[in-house]
Amino acid sequence: MTRRTDMAHPIIATAVLSLLGSNVEAQSLSAELKAEAVTSLATAARQRGSAVRGAILFPQQKLGCTNCHAPGGKDLLGPDLTRMGDEATDAYLVEAMLYPSKVIKNGFESVTITTSAGKIHTGRVVAQSADTLELRDSSPDRRLIELARSDIDEMVPSKKSTMPDGFVDQLASRQEFLDLLRYMMEIKAAGPRPTPTTPVRSAGTRILSEELLGLVLLDEFQCAACHRDVLPKSKIPPKQAPDLTWGSGRINPNYIERFVADPHGIKPGTAMPDVMGTLSVAARRAAAREITHYLVSRGESVFKEQTLDSVAGQRGRELFHSVGCVACHSPRNADRTERMPDDSVPLGQLHQKYNLNGLVAFLENPHTARPSGRMPNLQLSHWEAIDITNYLLVGSSEFNNSAPPFQLDRTLADQGKLRFNELGCGQCHAMDESRSERDYPSLVALRNDKGCLSNEAGPWPRYNFSGSQVSAIRAAIERQPNALTDEQQLAVTLTTFKCTACHPRGELGGISSERNEYF
Repeated sequence: MTRRTDMAHPIIATAVLSLLGSNVEAQSLSAELKAEAVTSLATAARQRGSAVRGAILFPQQKLGCTNCHAPGGKDLLGPDLTRMGDEATDAYLVEAMLYPSKVIKNGFESVTITTSAGKIHTGRVVAQSADTLELRDSSPDRRLIELARSDIDEMVPSKKSTMPDGFVDQLASRQEFLDLLRYMMEIKAAGPRPTPTTPVRSAGTRILSEELLGLVLLDEFQCAACHRDVLPKSKIPPKQAPDLTWGSGRINPNYIERFVADPHGIKPGTAMPDVMGTLSVAARRAAAREITHYLVSRGESVFKEQTLDSVAGQRGRELFHSVGCVACHSPRNADRTERMPDDSVPLGQLHQKYNLNGLVAFLENPHTARPSGRMPNLQLSHWEAIDITNYLLVGSSEFNNSAPPFQLDRTLADQGKLRFNELGCGQCHAMDESRSERDYPSLVALRNDKGCLSNEAGPWPRYNFSGSQVSAIRAAIERQPNALTDEQQLAVTLTTFKCTACHPRGELGGISSERNEYF
């Protein structure tokens, strides 16, 4: 009889692992990576690392890379990666991440200073004179500290890097290591940014032509949901409206009712039209209530408030203004008032809309709620999403707390389903078979001074367009079905997905001078 010496049987393996208990520890990511050859990791980063994903990881709070290595930063704890010399080979960057104290770049050594008053400071000496010494402190605050030489009792050089050992254990996987490494390779190769000889220009020095901007607006307001001959035929997939079932347990039903009754009053700048232009105030409120009960009936979760955390909100303020949110949404003052409301994508009264779990879920994966993906997934960690949510919601929950708990009424829900279909809500929001088969007229056959473009109340959706928006949409419709050139299609696509909010292409788009301080 052959005796088995392996642990292939799952019951035996489970029993052995149970007996070993806490003696079996998962190997850390840094230990796994150190088991590989440095050159192999460098090659893998070149072949399979994503600089885009790495660029998203680099500024995240849990890693804090930009605290010490911000491109263009002055007197930081670590070197500017865009100014690394030829010695910073791919293998050098791998070792810098895995073995930060192996080779410390000249000028970035750490020292520990003891003052005559008994205080201890650790950090990097960034400037000194005959009388004073300036230190970039390595504490979480990373302050610049000026010390008189006469107050220094002892200064001891350290052989340890200010970058902690096991830094990479904060990453989730080997792939994230390769992504971050590839990004570092890219910014090192790109070198320092040239010193501008002219002031930073405002975004949109050259915007799209009026007719091309009109095509972007036809997509933004989902005109193709009714008029299916949007011109010319675009290569961009049609925008989809939010998934209304996603809001179950996440969006306050009291907010839904108010928003449906008066979308432009509750959230100025919203892309959702008012579809109840022919109803009286009382009938409008009744319809909004019925539709709200119908939407709530489609979900299984009950909306509940969660406790907010002001300390997390303080961290969230920093994240909101550093991870890219303010490229599209308005930066805020210390009292949370918006600094640039007229030139930003509106957020509305988020504290009236979401509970904490709801906004966290949205920030972690906005495409689940809004499948068209016009808002990007910023790849936030769960804790970063919590911090930003607390910043956006904390101290502002008086509306939610003042409203009585929502009680679902099935009779109202049944009426709401009829209202939902009757008002044409299903043209944009797919719910069962709610999309109307009504044959809407062609865009080019419409009078462009009537209906949706008139901004008048009537048996049509009212979008509350600005004068410039109306003019651009009219120009797009009058353009006729001529195909876009490759350059025009590219410009329309970049603008549709708001790529130009951050990235310039030629003279199109880019960060405005007003927002540049956040980038």
